[in-house]
Amino acid sequence: VYNLCNLGSFAVSGAVLLSCLFRIMRVCRGFYVIIDDFSFNLVTTSDLCVAEQDWNLLQALLRRSCHSLQYLFIVLQSTIVAALMLGVDDFYRLNKPTLLISGACVLVGLAQLF
Repeated sequence: VYNLCNLGSFAVSGAVLLSCLFRIMRVCRGFYVIIDDFSFNLVTTSDLCVAEQDWNLLQALLRRSCHSLQYLFIVLQSTIVAALMLGVDDFYRLNKPTLLISGACVLVGLAQLF
């Protein structure tokens, strides 16, 4: 029962962290597409008046979106630090490195985002 509870809590927390990670990656992919579309339209039309309006709109959209996403970055980074500290504490207390492998895999995956 104890191992099943540990596995369930790890699966839920890992799923929550990975969903946050994929949310950030999806939004960043959208930013890439929007900036690419703006650049393509600027090169093909060469109308600087329209380009200035589009750039201001794009800049406002990026600023607003990044303001909303900054809290998610803070949560993910603080989760990585807390999980690392708790993992080191478990290692010193239990002295079983095999218990840390699954948590280390999740932390390495999250750390690759930054």
